[in-house]
Amino acid sequence: MSVLEQDTMEQDTLLTQVVSDRDSLAEVIEATALRATDPFSHKVTRTYLPREAAELIGCSPSYVNTLAKELDLDVSRDSSNRYRSYSLSNLRAIREEAARRVADTPEKRQRYLPHRSADEDLAIMAFVNFKGGSAKTTTSVHFAQYAALRGYRVLFLDLDPQGSASTIFGYQPVLIEENQSINAALRYENPLSIREVIQKTYFEGIDICLGGQWMTEWEQDTPRVMTNAHHYSAAMQERVPELQAELNTPGLTEDRIDEIEQELAQWQHVEDTGYAALHYYQRLRHVLDEVKDDYDIVVCDTQPALHFASQATIGASNHLLLTIQPEWLDIKSMHQYLTALGVHLETLENSVHFVGESAKYTGRTMHYLITRYESNDAAMNSIVEMMRDRLDNVLDHPMPKSAAVSQAGLSNSTIYESQGKDFNRGTFNRGLDAMNAANREIEEIVLKGWGRI
Repeated sequence: MSVLEQDTMEQDTLLTQVVSDRDSLAEVIEATALRATDPFSHKVTRTYLPREAAELIGCSPSYVNTLAKELDLDVSRDSSNRYRSYSLSNLRAIREEAARRVADTPEKRQRYLPHRSADEDLAIMAFVNFKGGSAKTTTSVHFAQYAALRGYRVLFLDLDPQGSASTIFGYQPVLIEENQSINAALRYENPLSIREVIQKTYFEGIDICLGGQWMTEWEQDTPRVMTNAHHYSAAMQERVPELQAELNTPGLTEDRIDEIEQELAQWQHVEDTGYAALHYYQRLRHVLDEVKDDYDIVVCDTQPALHFASQATIGASNHLLLTIQPEWLDIKSMHQYLTALGVHLETLENSVHFVGESAKYTGRTMHYLITRYESNDAAMNSIVEMMRDRLDNVLDHPMPKSAAVSQAGLSNSTIYESQGKDFNRGTFNRGLDAMNAANREIEEIVLKGWGRI
């Protein structure tokens, strides 16, 4: 047996093992996923006592109870059957009624129902970074739920092939079909309307576009379509005028006219898909235009990279939030991210004559959110101090390393889905207060963008 034949057998043997192991794991994962969380029949949100409901809505507990009674809401009771307990659906109905009663006073109405007005742009907030483990998913999901609890209409985009955020919202990435992923709306061939892709979640006020493995297809398809556009450009510029000239020739048969029109349509498709790929960084923004009137805030969880999907997310977003753990390796990774982002933005600005003024990305904000922060760690405090000294727009409130948040995460939940009775009370309250403080500051970025503060 030759050396080449031996090498081929070894390669085949390894390939056989890899494929076998892959298929075996796929069977286990799929079987496990089918038994796991279903977003509607199993995963549900908690209910809220009158005091909690009043804090969320911005009124007194007695007013909450009064409106609930007048609206004849189906209100449950707590476990002791002593107190009313309000669902998110109840809270929405109470918000809308409270807002209706002060409709002639816009500021009061907005306090109860903070939906954006027609002259306020859709707020698209992207959570970004190169490095995995910077808490992008944890932070983005918590902010989305915080915003929904505050009364905003939220669309969550899971743009990460890992689909971790989709998992938290009750969907198993391994079971997400091609036309359920946001890739189905982004793809260049036979894209779906984003309305067909958007899924409901168990958390009222939040809809989701799912991530998962299909997002990798867009990463691979974009350069292919761009290459085709360049490849066929010269041929198209030569062939299309010939066809148009022939089409204007008298005496053509109907069959020939049909043939010419079909070929022109094919060339037009090549041009359209090529244009879309060359302007890939605007594609998500165009996709979202269809539903911009349905939501107030779009929250984007990105993959830990600066690939086509991440760049398209930046192109769509008016607010970037860079999550950063105060460790030196993370600081170096953030520097690499900013370097790569700078190259990308510089390339676009240098081609502004070709792609248009939108390439300048004016009117955008970028802030830094410190995550996994431990206040008693001297090294972390030193890094945080350095960041505040050297960088603008570092948020005042860090996202702390919280035992309550970690414990909730073990069951693919958030601290907003949990109740204090399930935790050490002090640990839970500290974690919730810190999470609210950070999210309130992120909310203020949105409100400043709308000109409300």
